[in-house]
Amino acid sequence: MPQQTSVQGYIYFPEGCAISGAFNGGAYTDLGVMKGGCKASLGWKENRVHFGGGGYSKVQMKDMIISGTFVMYNLDKSNIGNLSAGALTLTTTPGSGDSSIPNQIISAGWATNTKYNLIFYNSAAGMVSQKFSAKPVLTSVTLYDASSPEVLTEWSAADAGNYELIIDADSPSGWSIIFNTTGLSLGSPTTRIITIVFGTNTPVATNSLYMGSSSVILNPYKIKFVHTDSAGLTRGGEIFSVTPKSPFDFSIKGVDENDLEEMSVSFEGYCDSTLTDGQALMRIWADIGSA
Repeated sequence: MPQQTSVQGYIYFPEGCAISGAFNGGAYTDLGVMKGGCKASLGWKENRVHFGGGGYSKVQMKDMIISGTFVMYNLDKSNIGNLSAGALTLTTTPGSGDSSIPNQIISAGWATNTKYNLIFYNSAAGMVSQKFSAKPVLTSVTLYDASSPEVLTEWSAADAGNYELIIDADSPSGWSIIFNTTGLSLGSPTTRIITIVFGTNTPVATNSLYMGSSSVILNPYKIKFVHTDSAGLTRGGEIFSVTPKSPFDFSIKGVDENDLEEMSVSFEGYCDSTLTDGQALMRIWADIGSA
């Protein structure tokens, strides 16, 4: 059979994507590894009138909606709670204080105003990464120098200090640290390692999700799915106002089953009335040259 077309400018091989959510007006949080990708389908209602002998009117499209699904492997209870839009309530139960958390080293070449995840390892449990149940307690944060290391201070209400601790949903411990070089005495500070010594901190022992109300008003959030190629170019989609769709499936697989434990999430996106008409539901994009 002869070739029918040679147009191949926009073909894409499947390579997966990162799915993230922005909850309660916050920044996007990576939801972690998925089974497969993400599907989002645009639907709508139509209004068309038949005039008898006069034919049909033009078609009015209305009530545009996005219906989507993805399957999570990363079953972080806080993410599941956020995806419920307020239908589920997350509670945490603290464990016992840990005074033997290994020091953390920030390698030379660090950058100012950049987040670095704080890693809370429980050495007694085989270097298991844990979440802080409260703001981390640090004994010291020190900039290396062979003869006279410099102790960094935490940013204060007086707008002075060299580091700041921030809540960070993307960090394994739930917290990150940001550095600046204001007022430091040692020269070329970003070329020196930083040593973080932890005080006694209490990990989260148990995360629990509670559910069951006669009525809940859902809080919409945003969802974004993005594929990034080896050149750093992206293509993907962003839905501006999302609520979950029944059901949420909770299960534990049997030993005779393959694959990983997973959770399927279905959602619907509606037009956000605060956005520009015609651009209020979803954005699909592809950088020129993206693979």
